[in-house]
Amino acid sequence: MEELAEKLDLPDLRKTIKQYNISAMKGKDTEFEKTSNYLQTIEKGSFYAFELGVGAYCTMVGGLRVNKKNQVLNEKGRIIKGLYAGDSDASGVLIGDTYGVNVPGSEAGYCIYSGRVAIDKIAENL
Repeated sequence: MEELAEKLDLPDLRKTIKQYNISAMKGKDTEFEKTSNYLQTIEKGSFYAFELGVGAYCTMVGGLRVNKKNQVLNEKGRIIKGLYAGDSDASGVLIGDTYGVNVPGSEAGYCIYSGRVAIDKIAENL
């Protein structure tokens, strides 16, 4: 672990793993709320790391137009009753607003948010 921390220039890696192991032993992750059945201590190596290249795909500005309730809008900007979109399919609302292609993971937050908003709206109409 020491060698890996040095190679990655992560001086707090050992401390981070120690804190994680304490959470795993207690069966409760108060930092990230990871489900207890997935908590396992990190004790024995070998340990590896890799560089992750970030890539993205979505419909960008050509996506379905939606309002803030994730209701799909027609070509005249009117709501199409009962039709909702989220994630990158609703990306027309994202570009320049909440989705920055230079910020890895920014679309993930919108995926969660837009899905929940759409589901809540659908549930209201049941």
